[in-house]
Parts: sequence; structure tokens; C-alpha cells
Amino acid sequence: MVPASSIRDRIFTRLGNCIFSTPAISLWVTSSLSRSVTMNGKMPSANQAGVYASTLAYLNAVAATGSDDAKAVVPQMKKFKGRDKLFGDVTIRQDGRVIHPMYLFEVKKPEESKYPYDYYKLISTIPAEQAFRPMADGGCSLVK
Repeated sequence: MVPASSIRDRIFTRLGNCIFSTPAISLWVTSSLSRSVTMNGKMPSANQAGVYASTLAYLNAVAATGSDDAKAVVPQMKKFKGRDKLFGDVTIRQDGRVIHPMYLFEVKKPEESKYPYDYYKLISTIPAEQAFRPMADGGCSLVK
């Protein structure tokens, strides 16, 4: 088995050390660090940020368990509740859904933009518990 840290290092190298920071790319571009990071000269998409976050969560669980066996890794992933570098405050529920705050943005007028990709103004934040269907209403067979 290849150590998770080695895999993680290869992914960081491939992505040019991109670190994304929220579920909305528009919020991601508000930090000075993220404004300087692009992939192939373009801003990463929301899908790229999501794939990065899920891969990192998996690799962290592999490192914590010392195994890449799904029977060990998945329960480890579901224990996570905390601050994710990509999505902020995150919980991985027992049904496997990742819940995090969602954001409502307004498109800025051109004269309001101060730097490249500065297109959005945060209007409100929807708490994770309100943004996603309650686990009890999901009918997921994985929840016991």
C-alpha cells in the first residue's frame, strides 16, 4: 500500500498546490492566497473544488486508519465534524451526506470588482442544518 501522505503530495503537485476554501468558488476568491492560485491559468470550478475536498477527506481517513480498506475508511470519514479547508464547517453524516453552509450571492456591478474573479457579493449564509434535508427524512438504508 502507498502511504496516504505520498498520494496527497502527488495530488498537491498535480494541482499546482491549489487550496480551495468554500463550497462557492466566488467566496473562495475573496482571500488573497486564493486569488493568486489558478489551474492552467483559469479559476477552479465548483466541481473541481468538490472533487478535491472529497479526495482529501478520503486520504485523511486512509492516513488515520492506516488502511485503504473501505470497511475501515468509510466509518472514519463519517466521524469527521469540524473545519474543512474547502467547505468551512463540515459534518459527514451517517448517511454519507456532507453538510455545510450554503451561500446566496449577488453579482457585483463591474465598478464594484476590485481584482480578477471578484464577481460576487455575499448576501446571506444558510446554516448547514437548514440547507440540507434532515437525515430522518431521507429514508437511507445506511442509517441504523
